[in-house]
Amino acid sequence: MKTGSTFAINGQWGCGKTFLLNLLEEKLKANCEDTSEESRYFIVRYDCWKNNFYAEPIIPMLSSVIEALDLESANVTDGILDTIKETASEYIGTLLKNRLGFTFAFDNIFDLKKALNSVRDALAELAENKTILFIVDELDRCLPEYSIRVLENIHHIFSGIDNFITLLAIDRNELTQVIKTAYGMDIDTSAYLKKIIDFYVPLDFGKPASDYWDKYSDFSSRFFGSDISINWCYNVIPTLMANLDIRT
Repeated sequence: MKTGSTFAINGQWGCGKTFLLNLLEEKLKANCEDTSEESRYFIVRYDCWKNNFYAEPIIPMLSSVIEALDLESANVTDGILDTIKETASEYIGTLLKNRLGFTFAFDNIFDLKKALNSVRDALAELAENKTILFIVDELDRCLPEYSIRVLENIHHIFSGIDNFITLLAIDRNELTQVIKTAYGMDIDTSAYLKKIIDFYVPLDFGKPASDYWDKYSDFSSRFFGSDISINWCYNVIPTLMANLDIRT
């Protein structure tokens, strides 16, 4: 539909959210080799856990965008890459100065807003030709304060850009507790998240595939002889797997 929106893959720790994101990214990149309009994707992957040592999430976020643009610079509209690099470096530089104790004057605030608007304009121009997919993974592994900053920065920086899709991997129950920790137990977490996330895609632990007997043949082959022993194995394997998350 070419509209901007935010999706959240919602599942418990260990259910395979990162695995699913990897499969999706692999498939979309394969589709990008097609020249049809529906297959034009520009993918940015942001791992919150790997970058949570930054005091300000905006720094690795913009760096992820710039890195992705570098990798696909040959397919990017002329001038967009230079614009984002220039404005992002100014923005990051001002942030670092502020973190190091410099005075945060009104001019700095104006420059930051101007730089962010330039980045948004550049992304909007890119989104005229490609669907931008901003993938955010490992959010629920970060400290509560950092998780909140990531969510709010994504909302404030990228919302309103047509054809810009944000895909979050979250555990909504854990995220709800994070929000309450940050803003108090009385906060309406559903209303808070509604401002940021448009659609939820639930991901459960799944169920054993029909070929589990062959897949785990090293184990199942140990059961032979009596029908009772084999039937017991047939029952035990799916019973055990039904109560385990994928990671375990």
